[in-house]
Amino acid sequence: MNENDYIHSFYKPPFLVMETLAEEAKKNGFPIIGVQTGRLLQHYASIANARRIFEMGSGFGYSALWFVAGMAQTGRIICSDFSTENLQKAEKLFANLHLPQQVIPRCGNALEILELYDKFFDIVFIDIDKHWYSDAFDAAWPKVRKGGFLIADNIFWKGTVFASATGNESTEAIQLFTRRVFNQPDAESVILPVDDGVLVAMKK
Repeated sequence: MNENDYIHSFYKPPFLVMETLAEEAKKNGFPIIGVQTGRLLQHYASIANARRIFEMGSGFGYSALWFVAGMAQTGRIICSDFSTENLQKAEKLFANLHLPQQVIPRCGNALEILELYDKFFDIVFIDIDKHWYSDAFDAAWPKVRKGGFLIADNIFWKGTVFASATGNESTEAIQLFTRRVFNQPDAESVILPVDDGVLVAMKK
């Protein structure tokens, strides 16, 4: 048993179907968050007593399930994705779990969809194409309430960010995004070395 196996032995998914979903995603080469990252999302949703969450890049709803497990029962999570097929799968998934009222699917550009909402969010989660991360931060940060969180996945980007010069657009975009978040005056930020790296910024 290695370190990850040991940690995972304590982290049970909040819904039984999630193990099957993870296996199917792996089989089909569909990227989803790791179990440790999922547990973090559940944790932050709980400590924020989250009632309004916005996901930028929801896929078929796997990460949203982790959020729902920690958020208030009256909470709502807006799932945005470019793929209608992914969002239809997410809707079906939540319906089968008798949780259809907690997910609001929105198809299209996550940045443009977010701009349609005037109220603040308790959490905004970024997991879209990496070259959009800085633009996503510009769009998302004004929408996060004081005491709320912005969370971004894949901050290590498979370890490529550790090189000073990479020539890779996605890697350099992640590096730029990370610097921008840590230079944001009204943010308290931390990078958590779990899975592919998770950045969490709390608005002061």
